[in-house]
Amino acid sequence: MRFIDDNNAPDFWSRDHYADDPNHPLYNFDPEEEEEAAHRKDQDELIDSGTCFGYLPRSQVIPNPRTFKSKPYSSFHQIKAPRHNRIPLDEDIFPQNSLIVLAGQPKIGKTTIAIALAKAIATGKPFAGQKTKKQSVGYISFDDSPREISEAFAKHRDITDKTPIFLTTEMEPINTKAAHIEIEDFLIQHRGDATVIIDSFHAALLDARTNDARAMRKLLNPLKRISERAGRIIIIHHTNAYGTRIADHTQLQAAVSQTILMTYQQREHCRIIKWQSFGRGANATQTRYLASTDETTFKPHLLDPLTDMHPQDESTKPILKALKSGSKTVSELVVQTGLTAKRSYKRLAILMATGHVRKVGNTFTLA
Repeated sequence: MRFIDDNNAPDFWSRDHYADDPNHPLYNFDPEEEEEAAHRKDQDELIDSGTCFGYLPRSQVIPNPRTFKSKPYSSFHQIKAPRHNRIPLDEDIFPQNSLIVLAGQPKIGKTTIAIALAKAIATGKPFAGQKTKKQSVGYISFDDSPREISEAFAKHRDITDKTPIFLTTEMEPINTKAAHIEIEDFLIQHRGDATVIIDSFHAALLDARTNDARAMRKLLNPLKRISERAGRIIIIHHTNAYGTRIADHTQLQAAVSQTILMTYQQREHCRIIKWQSFGRGANATQTRYLASTDETTFKPHLLDPLTDMHPQDESTKPILKALKSGSKTVSELVVQTGLTAKRSYKRLAILMATGHVRKVGNTFTLA
């Protein structure tokens, strides 16, 4: 089906269609004339205000450099045009020129993780087995006092005066124009080869409504535009107590390029952190596990369901042992484990939520 006008005129898709309506905006419309007129108006305003490149005389005003020869007056461009094909970047833990939210459970040690991440980016060393591209890092601390954050950085003995990490505790709230200018200036100063870490989201706001969709979009859009133009921005945030979703309105997750949810389980000698990333692009959505023995070291961890299960979930181990021999239905699990069907369903739901088990048709198998 194609749209046609009431008269089914053959010139519907041409400007001639509007030739009989002098009040229509496209009547006698000339893109070049419109552009030239707008340019002359801008130049006249600059000359009258005395700010046109050192107040040039009117006879020396630079002609309009923008031309639209044989091109439509439109903001659309061909998506596959050569000038819009970006050069592939090196593999990195986060995408370049993106706005990212790194959210974790309360008391998981988000600042500790953020500092270790900042060090990895600034030195170009892997973070928990993931590659990083060496960049300058601007760390904005809203939660901690200057002394507290300085002591946290001092625990990393390998951070020296040559490590390109820059710290500030005096930034204006991130929903103000002053903060936008300073963040963008930092990224531009390092020619876009930099990352800004904001710790943390709630402490960085001034009179913001984070439970409103429109307000959340209005809050994040300036930061997203800055990241697209100048560099990468990572916002430290928190999840609910269970770590199942990011705090505040869902538009926060929808507006950013990538979201990472972190939950943890305390072990006798270390802490196991579950790292779930969601976003667009290859390898953007994945689940990994990190092991941390102290506040400065994070290593990749291969999860073993039988040994890494939380003590509260001990009753799920019979199900895991039964599934080691192959996929099974709930009826088969009831016979093999001795659990009731109701309890088996509850335990299977927990195992699927934690990524240990996946469902294929009517059967369950180890992930």
